[in-house]
Amino acid sequence: MGKYVRKTKRQCWSERSMSSAIEAVRKKEMGLKKACKQFNVPRSTLQRRCRLNLNFVQASLKSLGSVKCVFSIKMENELVTHIKQMEAMLFGLTPQVLRKVAYQFAKLNNLHKRFSSKSEQAGANWFRGFLTRHPELSVRTPEPTSAARAQGFNQVSVGKFFDLLQALQEKHHFFPDRVYNVDETGITTVPNKPSKVVAIRGKKQVGCLTSAEHGQLVTMEICMSASGNFVPPLFVFPRVHMKSELMDAAPPSSIAVCHPSGWMQSDIFVTWFMHFVKYANPTKHDPVMLILDGHKTHTSNLKVINLARQNNVILLCLPPHCSHRLQPLDVAFMKPLMTYYAQEVENWLRNHPGRVVTTYQIAELFKNSYLRAASAITAVNGFVKTGIFPINRNVFTDNDFASALATDIPLQLLNEKIMLEDVPGQTLISPQQILDIAQNEDLLIELQASKVVTPVVNQVLTQSLNFSEPVVPLTVSNKNQYFPLTELSPIPKIITPRKKKSSAQGFTAVLTSSPYKYALEEKQNTKTIKVLLKENRKLLTEIKRAKEKKKSQRPKKDHASSKKLIKIKNPIKKTMLCA
Repeated sequence: MGKYVRKTKRQCWSERSMSSAIEAVRKKEMGLKKACKQFNVPRSTLQRRCRLNLNFVQASLKSLGSVKCVFSIKMENELVTHIKQMEAMLFGLTPQVLRKVAYQFAKLNNLHKRFSSKSEQAGANWFRGFLTRHPELSVRTPEPTSAARAQGFNQVSVGKFFDLLQALQEKHHFFPDRVYNVDETGITTVPNKPSKVVAIRGKKQVGCLTSAEHGQLVTMEICMSASGNFVPPLFVFPRVHMKSELMDAAPPSSIAVCHPSGWMQSDIFVTWFMHFVKYANPTKHDPVMLILDGHKTHTSNLKVINLARQNNVILLCLPPHCSHRLQPLDVAFMKPLMTYYAQEVENWLRNHPGRVVTTYQIAELFKNSYLRAASAITAVNGFVKTGIFPINRNVFTDNDFASALATDIPLQLLNEKIMLEDVPGQTLISPQQILDIAQNEDLLIELQASKVVTPVVNQVLTQSLNFSEPVVPLTVSNKNQYFPLTELSPIPKIITPRKKKSSAQGFTAVLTSSPYKYALEEKQNTKTIKVLLKENRKLLTEIKRAKEKKKSQRPKKDHASSKKLIKIKNPIKKTMLCA
């Protein structure tokens, strides 16, 4: 019989458990045997690593034998920081771009010999290992974000909104059941994003049944409070005349109107507002605050503003292009609602083969999804995550505003103040003003690297700051042949000033305040005068054209006969005068 060989399972351990085990053994909190059993690490490995003259973290790092990492720990951490910063600014690096950046980074620091010089990018194995060494990173599918939202969500706009919100809260002392948020959403007979299905691996195309190529849009007006109460929704059907069949099996106490476009209109929003007042029941001693976005039907609706002032409702408008982060309905409610609605449509099509979803089924399908999504915890979490109630202006960190950093162009502002003419010795500003802007060495290095400071200014700064030698940008020749990643892949910056905001764009304001109301009335009066003048011009033009047309239709006179009549009449007139 052959010798029986006992096979043992290879023991897997993590760097964190090994670090804890080394720390416990070195501090003599437990022995090798107990540490191996408690932290699940190999005894021989722990014994060998405890003898190393390294700290807990360095001694616990896993090695690949003769294979070594291309970058040092410091360089990889710099690369990770750069990836996170670019992703926060909505300029995320794709795997292909990251591999090219890694190659260029290694080449600048003379570490690129282990990468392919033919493809000029790091290998796929390096990329997989990089993600393994940094589990906080992963390949994700980004959500498209418009440039307007990226620029609009900044600290200035958000800070102004919280200033108004805090002032209203200190004045009226709102309870959570008196703070509401309203928003419109559109649902179609064909959901935008179908649910995932189980299919054959490797199949190129997986389809699902829909009612049509393009669905009919129905607008919903949804409102919820910070305490978890929901106001019954309003339906806007794309029709001219209303039918009672459209509201069969709709959510309880819902209302519906019709409009050919199916979109929210100013008069329809007035109808919903009266519906809201009925359920919110605001009083003089117990007012209600309604938070809404800067849609034109909200901010330019003078009738709603007057009704709000009469019914003790305070309207607070969100900053432009910030609803994706500041509006509780967008943050917490709309996504689960759309997910549940897509599931309800798919179930309906599965249970009704051969039929399609029309506007007559939307009320019932929306009811099932709405009642699933409209939970109190969802509403409360939406107001908490946005920092509206309870008020928390620190709910957003600097990383949340990183997408707007590309629009903050301090170098351009410095360029406008420091830029010199090409003639040496002729400056646009005095050296003292230059020193007021750049009073530290780090800023001077940044300005010199960006070629904002000319040699003349460099000499003034060097002499005034008592530098022994002129400060030069960081290069390979200094600081131990190390080239920083920011020199290779700088943070994107806008080089042109922002365009002037459109007058139609909303802004953060208390819509029910007297200054806003008077300004809106004046604006509408000006528009009315312009329209009347335009109509008068049209009327005058039409009258002028009618006169010209009438004149052109008159019969033409015979000029020769008229001359003969004059010659005949003249002697008679003379004879009559003589008599």
